[in-house]
Amino acid sequence: METINLFFVFGILGAIGIVGAYFLIQLEIYAAEHVVTLSLNLGGAFLVLISLYDGFNLGSLVIQLVWIVIGLAGLYKKLQTRTV
Repeated sequence: METINLFFVFGILGAIGIVGAYFLIQLEIYAAEHVVTLSLNLGGAFLVLISLYDGFNLGSLVIQLVWIVIGLAGLYKKLQTRTV
């Protein structure tokens, strides 16, 4: 059984953030490019990444790093269009 510690909690919260963003997009509560969904995805990926300190998985590391790059690119694009 998994030991419940801070890293475990970060992983669960991160997964909830990523899936929650997808849920909000599917219900058309927020658009994919909305700051809320971008932030949930980015924050969730960071939390899952932190959780890997306790139980490393290369596949999860790669996908979280890619997710972070995508999230940062989307957030950057969104903030750029706001200032123009």
